[in-house]
Amino acid sequence: MERVVADTSVLVSAILSKKGDSFRFIKLLLEGKVKNYINDEILDEFLRVLLTKFSKLLPVEFQQEFYYLVKSRSTLVQSKEEFKLCRDRADNKFLEVVYASKAEYLLTLDKDLLDLRDSNRKFQIKEHEFKILKPEEFFDEIESEYM
Repeated sequence: MERVVADTSVLVSAILSKKGDSFRFIKLLLEGKVKNYINDEILDEFLRVLLTKFSKLLPVEFQQEFYYLVKSRSTLVQSKEEFKLCRDRADNKFLEVVYASKAEYLLTLDKDLLDLRDSNRKFQIKEHEFKILKPEEFFDEIESEYM
């Protein structure tokens, strides 16, 4: 089972369209085929973005239901170390959760996080190496396993 940290951009993308790879990721999460890791800071950001930026697009009840679904199917971790590795300091929380959980993948649509990876789409924090992927790249990577 893949160990993943999905950032807010992926979670929001999933709620906006059932046709994309972000939604496909949520389906795998709900089926118990991937393990997603979060922390309180990620949950707070996700809820804040939903309720402030999408309040006119989606019913609040639907947003809350989706939020609790993601929260209940994800594993909450406490980051023990802080990192200042991303040019957008707000994105460091995702790196901290990847490191704390030893996740294999960070799924993102965020340019600041994508720019961290090398030509093999990898990034390393101390001894922990992982891939930073867009959702479609993630599915290319795991295609044979789940498709």
